[in-house]
Amino acid sequence: MTKRRPPRRHIITLYSLIAVGSILALGVFLIILQHLPKSSAAQTALFSDDFSSHQLGESLTQDSKWDDESYKFGLKLKSKWYYAVNHIYHEPYIPLDYSDDPSSYLESIIAAGDPNWTDYAFRISAEPVDNYGFGLVFRYRDINNYYRVMIIRDPKAGGPVVSLDKKENGQLTNIAKTNASSSFYGDYNPGTWYRIKVLASGSNLEVFVDDKTILKGSDHTFKSGRIGLLTWEHSAAFFDDALVLKVGN
Repeated sequence: MTKRRPPRRHIITLYSLIAVGSILALGVFLIILQHLPKSSAAQTALFSDDFSSHQLGESLTQDSKWDDESYKFGLKLKSKWYYAVNHIYHEPYIPLDYSDDPSSYLESIIAAGDPNWTDYAFRISAEPVDNYGFGLVFRYRDINNYYRVMIIRDPKAGGPVVSLDKKENGQLTNIAKTNASSSFYGDYNPGTWYRIKVLASGSNLEVFVDDKTILKGSDHTFKSGRIGLLTWEHSAAFFDDALVLKVGN
């Protein structure tokens, strides 16, 4: 007994329903995709530097992306920033009358980017060599006006702590800082790489270490500015993989 084939019109109807269903499913998928949060890769990269374009041992020069902003006692002095293997290395300026006093070390900042940048995420990798301060600066206007994130381990210097500070007209004001209940409060291990990021959106400031939120604060003093790398009373430090991503519209 031969099987009866279904009528041709039923086959056409079935194929039509499948096609309509596929179109509807694609439409729903596109709508969902449009409403998903954009990943970092989809954000606009304003700046990046992996420090791989210079020779080993080459010092920071005027043709670099970075400007040396180091000052001590109101005088601009040349600090020591070198290119190592795919990263940058800092040694402090130590005066001739240095007598094993950490306060004689030079606070050192190198800055890059556009002073008109407003809302952005800035992240770096950093490896401290001793227990004193290292970190980043953002919305940097000049050596006396900027925000900074600094990590200190040594108790003699107020550590362990991660501090979010504002320097306005040369005067430092703390916005937020960690304590022992924080998931990371500054008790780092010299010789270990750490990922540090700050997110500045309007007056909202958020600090991350190794992709974990460490600090949140709010300040509306500086609405725009450049980015930079920072050491404070630190004998040496390495930095790598600087990246700035635009956030918001």
